[in-house]
Amino acid sequence: MLTSYFPLSVIEKLKQIKPTQWNTLKTEAIDFNSDFCWLDDYVLEAEKKELEQHKCLNNLLLVDLKNDNELTNIIQKLV
Repeated sequence: MLTSYFPLSVIEKLKQIKPTQWNTLKTEAIDFNSDFCWLDDYVLEAEKKELEQHKCLNNLLLVDLKNDNELTNIIQKLV
């Protein structure tokens, strides 16, 4: 499905992305001085508060992994 949106070189790079387990807030990995977009299916309230404190809550896009059309929805939000 992604192949209709991205060239093969991008698909190969995307295959290298692996999920991770977090022992701390995921916001600790964010450079709030940079331009970023955070896509996630589950965000803790403490992480949302951290984004609010940095006036970056709009940088968060919640992803519904059960929605078959979610990739299209996310692309529309990003464009």
